Amino acid sequence: MKALEFAKSIRSGKTELPPFLVLSGDDAYLMGEVCKALMERLDAESDLLEVDWTDQGDPEERLKEIFDEIRTGSLFGGRKVVRIRNADGLVKSQAKALSRFVTEPGEGILVLEGTGFLPKRRGGKPPAPILKIVEAGGVLIDCSSPGTGSRGGSAELAGWARELFREQGKTIEREALELLLRRSGGDAGVVNGHVQKLLLHAGDRDAISNRDVEDLVPDTSESTLFDVVDGFAERDFPKARAAYERVVRHGMEGKSGKKSFSRAEAALRLVALLANRLRELGRIMELRREGAGYEEAASAVLGAQRSWLARRMRPQFEARTPRELGEAVVDLGDLDHALKSGGGDPETLLMSYLVRHCRPRQRRSPSRMRVGVRAGGGAS
Repeated sequence: MKALEFAKSIRSGKTELPPFLVLSGDDAYLMGEVCKALMERLDAESDLLEVDWTDQGDPEERLKEIFDEIRTGSLFGGRKVVRIRNADGLVKSQAKALSRFVTEPGEGILVLEGTGFLPKRRGGKPPAPILKIVEAGGVLIDCSSPGTGSRGGSAELAGWARELFREQGKTIEREALELLLRRSGGDAGVVNGHVQKLLLHAGDRDAISNRDVEDLVPDTSESTLFDVVDGFAERDFPKARAAYERVVRHGMEGKSGKKSFSRAEAALRLVALLANRLRELGRIMELRREGAGYEEAASAVLGAQRSWLARRMRPQFEARTPRELGEAVVDLGDLDHALKSGGGDPETLLMSYLVRHCRPRQRRSPSRMRVGVRAGGGAS
């Protein structure tokens, strides 16, 4: 069963809650949607325990504790849901223990998340431990990104996106929906983010047009580059790093118009985008010092039509002091020079810059490490 289809059926109340859910795929957003729908369906007294199996010590002892948690139930009388991420290793190493558990699961719900639980071919069977879970009443759910081969995923994603607009009293033109999905790269989380942005932009209008999508939704590679910028501006290095990895994994449109997977080109493109974001934040800071409120300052810098961006940038504005912002600008100039002069491996230089300027606020040492060899300067 597809993830969005299952989430919708759970929310509607038409599907009985199974004792086991097995989520297989590479789309963390889809897995999150399934778990969110599950918890919304349960009563307020139910508990959710989340476990990352890669962090476990003694696997047999930890699994016994998890099974006891599920069978014990919530302290408040509801059901206990245990969500185990990265469970591929658990399924391989603890197959016998899982087989014993499914015969007496108790009243709780076990959710296993991994990447290798689906049948390897159409009409085939899942791995033996997963098959036993399914035969015991569990549900195997496809959480593969629609853009990476999920069967029928594009049609499912289109229907889900259209439903998101319909829930808010909006419609979207067919061409506009196709463009939205194409520019989002089949990523459900990206689609959801763009839908929310389009809803805000439409205001009182009933329909989302192709022009709306063209104006607000960049293509996937540019969108992901901006995700790196957002992660940096929010001082969230894991977010910035993950977005950068998506850029180099899926490629971006290079100067020739063809897909480029060059880390050097990605780093140079990012320097330009980071410089622009720092300039925007710096100008907002200047207007704030002159007495303008944040909304007024952001509108003056970004334009009234980009109020959605102003809202998104507010935590970024609050993340740095003027001094820290200035230091980020100076170091970005050094990074730009180092990249263009062959001053080191492009990815190493970029990651060094991101790590340094994503650190939580603290008293800075008088002697700072520098990215490049040149002091000062501006980024292109």
